This record gives sequence, structure tokens and C-alpha cells, in this order.
Amino acid sequence: MPEVKNLQFINITNSSILSEFAYDAKFTWLFVAFKNGSKYKYSEVPVEIFNNITELHITGGSVGSYYTKNIKGKFTCVKLGQIAQ
Repeated sequence: MPEVKNLQFINITNSSILSEFAYDAKFTWLFVAFKNGSKYKYSEVPVEIFNNITELHITGGSVGSYYTKNIKGKFTCVKLGQIAQ
């Protein structure tokens, strides 16, 4: 398993529910952290999903809405403990 702390997390400033995200291309894992402190690892996530989140973040689009429509409930996920960065 890769070191989560070695991933580059991107802070989300334009979401009321999400706080940060990161992607591990080797394992196709998407890591998502919520403003309430919950952290999840989503498995087998295509890089296009990560690219779309990144683009929305850069352009000021709704990352939270994208998460709800395109990620939540669509991929296997595991709730994580505290992510050390």
C-alpha cells in the first residue's frame, strides 16, 4: 500500500462539504476528506474523475455536487482514520 502522506492533497476552498482530495494513479485510488473530518479512499476511480474534480476546483465549479453525482455510491470506498500529511 502506498504512503498516503506522500500524496499531494489539494485543498478545496469552494465546497461546503469537501475539504481536500488526492489521487494515486498507480492504484487508481481517490482520497476525499470532508469538512466534518471524515476521510475516505475510493477504489478503481478513473483518472478522468480526478481530472474533472481538479478542473472544477480551478474554475470555481461545484466540487461537492460533482462528488455527489459521480463518486458517492459509485465506487468501493473505505473510511479512513486520520490522514497524516
